[in-house]
Amino acid sequence: MAPQDIFTNGVLPVLGHSGIWPTTKPTFPLSELRGNAYLEQITRSIVPTICNHLGHEIIPEHTAMLGASMGGLATLNGVGKYPDIYRTALAFSTHWTVGKEPLVKELMTRLPRAGQHKIWMSRGTKSHDKKYGPYQEYANNLAISLGYRYGHDLATPIFNRTTHNERSWASYVNQALRFWVTN
Repeated sequence: MAPQDIFTNGVLPVLGHSGIWPTTKPTFPLSELRGNAYLEQITRSIVPTICNHLGHEIIPEHTAMLGASMGGLATLNGVGKYPDIYRTALAFSTHWTVGKEPLVKELMTRLPRAGQHKIWMSRGTKSHDKKYGPYQEYANNLAISLGYRYGHDLATPIFNRTTHNERSWASYVNQALRFWVTN
């Protein structure tokens, strides 16, 4: 799920949870990342198969990606790679600390300019999420520089006393979905 192109083109992943930049290369070759194949499978196989089974057509204006943690990175990356298919990114607890500022910059600048797309990036205040604050602020500023506007096509809520798990994300998924289908 990691944004493969970003890591294989120079952004160094942070090893472990200490927050210290690596002084050596990761213990696995970056060529083993499969983020591109993951997005390709979702976009070219899974979504069309589900739509076909349900008798639905893929309508980009009504199509969103949703993910949490590394899936939040994959979601933002997916909208950047496939902007003609996904018009909304719903990223929960985006795991910015895996690449810090360089990751934020590369991922956010690959997003399409505002106008036809919407971005939701949320986080909690406990566990891993409490470490995301400065990186999320940077991401917010980059989104604004791309023309996104709070209350229109950008939302970056902070959910107090929520943490980095499915129960927390489930407690506010309704707000993300409402953002997607309104505005």
